Amino acid sequence: MKKIKNFLLFLIVYIIISAVTYGGGLSAYKQKHQPTFSVVMTTYNRAAQLPRVIASVLNQTYKDFEFVILDDGSTDSTQEILSFWQARDSRIRLIKNDRNRGIPFSRNRLIKEAGGKFVTIIDSDDIMYQNLLQDVSNYITENSDIDIIYGNHLISWDEEGCVHSVQNKWPIHILEDNIMQNSGVTYRRSFVKRHHILYNETFSVTEDYDFWLQMIMKGAKVGYIEKDFVCYEWLPKQNEDYVDNMASFRFGALKKLYRFLGLDSTHILPMCETARKFQEKNLPFLSKGEWDREFYLNCPILPQETEIKLRHKNWNGRAAVNEAKTRVRRLGITDESGSIVSYSPDKITVKWDKWGKETFIRQEDGVFEVQ
Repeated sequence: MKKIKNFLLFLIVYIIISAVTYGGGLSAYKQKHQPTFSVVMTTYNRAAQLPRVIASVLNQTYKDFEFVILDDGSTDSTQEILSFWQARDSRIRLIKNDRNRGIPFSRNRLIKEAGGKFVTIIDSDDIMYQNLLQDVSNYITENSDIDIIYGNHLISWDEEGCVHSVQNKWPIHILEDNIMQNSGVTYRRSFVKRHHILYNETFSVTEDYDFWLQMIMKGAKVGYIEKDFVCYEWLPKQNEDYVDNMASFRFGALKKLYRFLGLDSTHILPMCETARKFQEKNLPFLSKGEWDREFYLNCPILPQETEIKLRHKNWNGRAAVNEAKTRVRRLGITDESGSIVSYSPDKITVKWDKWGKETFIRQEDGVFEVQ
């Protein structure tokens, strides 16, 4: 019996020692810990700006992140500066391209290198606000289905600092333009990996817009936080050729979206026409409540609708009647729509979705008034 007890004791000790020392012990365990965020940055010959952006990342109030920096073949003192900072913070990981390969290639490499659950992008000439990661962490805790999160950005026009806040609070507008400043955007890494989404390396600009639209076409949900995330350094580089390139590549990204939805891809379409097609395909890239709110507030009248004015005992307002004269919806209101029971130029009877039937009679001023 004593021999059996000794053997069991030996076995327990052996298992404990093996668990601690396997693969390098407790230090290896720490290395294998998956951080919540991978902050990723690609840089090329921006040695002068690096100290401020690195400091802004390391100064985040939320601490569970790694900082992966890719040097895209810089020829200035970038490597020396990066090595200096890496020696002072173990969260920094450095990688380098063999030569200058461009932003899309570099960001694709960062997708493969990142180990966090979420990837947060920062450009090497911008500044990250101190609570960015904490704000995003709070948001994803409350909205577990969100795959892309963005906020506001401020623009540094001159030496006075960030003086102009840019707020793009309606995610639905991504169907017509790139409303998300690339710097400060966070996306779910597992979603991108699962759907094999990469930056298009043929794009010289707006590659981020194409990337977001790829995610949306695969079913990604977009979330917006009404807070300032980054200070973006605006430089007078937008000459005529640059603007033309931006417009061309932006339309290239949109054309793929139009083809995906079965729309005409020969010219840029009204945003609400694209949004309606998303709605028909049951592919809203927002939560349902947010989609309804944004759709009704931003798409008051579609090409196939007719606008009318309604006068009620409790409210006055505009409404839209569909082409088939079967549905009516109050404009700017998310939950007030209904089926049309009967329709004529002078009389409309509506059975509202959330309450009873009402009849509206056309008055001399052209307004349909409830009876």
